[in-house]
Amino acid sequence: MPILLLQSWGTDFTYEQPVHPIKVDGQQFALPPDFVQGLNFLRYFTVSKHHWMQWVHLLDGRLYAASNSLIVEYEIGPCELENTIFSPKVCCILAGFATPPEGVVIGNGTLLFTWADGQELFVDRSREPVGYGGEIAGMFKRHWTFGVGTSIDDEARKSLHSAFDARGSGDVFFDGQTALCRNGARTSETLRPFTANTEGLIRFDRKPFLAMLKVATEIDFAASPLCFLHAHGRGMLVRRTVGRDVPTFGGDNG
Repeated sequence: MPILLLQSWGTDFTYEQPVHPIKVDGQQFALPPDFVQGLNFLRYFTVSKHHWMQWVHLLDGRLYAASNSLIVEYEIGPCELENTIFSPKVCCILAGFATPPEGVVIGNGTLLFTWADGQELFVDRSREPVGYGGEIAGMFKRHWTFGVGTSIDDEARKSLHSAFDARGSGDVFFDGQTALCRNGARTSETLRPFTANTEGLIRFDRKPFLAMLKVATEIDFAASPLCFLHAHGRGMLVRRTVGRDVPTFGGDNG
């Protein structure tokens, strides 16, 4: 449970030094400027039911978040911090500060974030799970095959979101010329013209696809798993098996 030790807040919300400084025995590390921005970016992808996937992982200067079918990487530049993990709650608290912390002291089951003006955030990590950043990063080494990408601009993003968002639990399909979402009961199909570099029919779970679509700037639909780029790194999305219950692509074009 993170603890922010402050003495008081004035009416102008200026910071005052705590009565007692927080003491943590451990190694101190400097943090890159984009560190908190990366944590805040990735915390929205920590939605897996698996406990160890509900964290943001730091490994070799990169941040990672993963679910059952989606992996997202965020490049933060040179980073001295040793490999570790961060809960979405800590990511959210850090993002709430006016400025990012300059450094962090890593103790035995603790983190102490520090600011130039004397602010400190103490985090108890005694109940955190073991990090699996190595396994997540290894997925990129084994499966990253980005080749020819399809650019995703705001217009394409808006069109697909308007067609597929809030449409139940149906999957998303692409055949190279059309994007289709079918409702969970398989009684209706919503289509949008969309040219993608894929041969044949491909299928994705709707929720992780839409999560990916919010940030993707370029997508290689031909890659399996699907590989994409975003403004701060890259990611991969696992395809679903097409199966026999394929859509007709003859639904209402609304």
